[in-house]
Amino acid sequence: TDSMAAMLDQGPSDPALLRCACPAFDTDFHPLRNFVAVGLVSGHVELHEFSPEAVITPPQDVAAAAASSSSSSSSSSAAAATAGATLPAAASAASTTLRLSIQPHATSCRATCFDADGAALYTGSSDMSLCALDTTGKISWRAANAHGAPVNCLKAGPPRVFVSGDDDGVLKVWDVRQAQRPVLSLDCHQDFVSEVAFNAGYTRAISAGGDGSICAINLRAGKIQKKSELLEDEQLSVAIMKGGKKVVTGTQTGVLNIWTWGKWEDISDRFPGHPQSVQSIVKIDEDTLLTGSSDGIIRIVQIHPNKLLGMVGEHEEDFPIEKLCLTRDRRIVSSISHDNCVRLWSVAHLGKGGAASYGSGGCGGGGHDMEEEDDDSDMDGGSSGGGFGAAAATQSFKKKPARADDNAGFFDDM
Repeated sequence: TDSMAAMLDQGPSDPALLRCACPAFDTDFHPLRNFVAVGLVSGHVELHEFSPEAVITPPQDVAAAAASSSSSSSSSSAAAATAGATLPAAASAASTTLRLSIQPHATSCRATCFDADGAALYTGSSDMSLCALDTTGKISWRAANAHGAPVNCLKAGPPRVFVSGDDDGVLKVWDVRQAQRPVLSLDCHQDFVSEVAFNAGYTRAISAGGDGSICAINLRAGKIQKKSELLEDEQLSVAIMKGGKKVVTGTQTGVLNIWTWGKWEDISDRFPGHPQSVQSIVKIDEDTLLTGSSDGIIRIVQIHPNKLLGMVGEHEEDFPIEKLCLTRDRRIVSSISHDNCVRLWSVAHLGKGGAASYGSGGCGGGGHDMEEEDDDSDMDGGSSGGGFGAAAATQSFKKKPARADDNAGFFDDM
């Protein structure tokens, strides 16, 4: 496409750097405001405000604007401004502000995600607890023993509903308007749940696991629809592509596995090419995704036809990419590694952007509301938790209109 050709002409860019108190485990962008939440190994959560213009505007354009605004200055001063504007560290210092630092967990905060309408921030920890932070940054909901193993991933569903996956392969659905008990609990994998993606209607979820399988979940019925065979490769990341017709997973060996919707027993295609593991993938559009690999490179990949289109950027010193996250307008992607920085990269040139639902944007999948017929071979995969059954899960995953005042004053007092 023309946008992809422009990307190849432009080449990799320098990121803006957001510095944290210690190494980060996870990040998520607020759906409406220019905030990024970062979960840290210390158990803290930091909330940073950033300037999209400072990330998206090419350094040469920033330099030109600086020179124009100071036309009365000497030529030497203009040259100094131009040189300074090309430094990503200097740009980040002027464009990011720490708004909140709180410690909701005793041990590392391994997962963070904003509620679908931004009215809460959910966090999960290796201490097996879950928390929700309200619009003032205070803990409004907590499940102290939410899981029997460390929490590994979170994914927001409809407003006030989210799912969590742990190191034992258990996936749970939570509704924070109810008690600190899950509305649904499913034994999806024999090893850790790496990531979860929803279809656009929140009627189905796909989970990827460290046991080499993916699991298709019927959220309306509150049960596992199908589970794939165990592959000899950890499934580390997942996204729903091609209008809900395909599911793509990133693996430990660097291969992208491609699954046809409804045919979960085995993969329908595979796309090798990454020299190391694909830790994270995020969807740009129905045909294009970004991959974050352990070799430290963010790549732009097209699915069917399978093509490597280029790269967004590369971590210095071969630092691996542990997690990618995309803003809801798909203009900025964040990456984290084994240091104290969150890197913000411009990907505005990859498409027109525009508002997107949480189910099809952010750090996960999306696609159209594909339905499957239930059959007698569906696996139960677990039982509902805490007396809540399929009816409760179904109610939680019905689409609810967001109230106009749900986001009013979010972090406005900071």
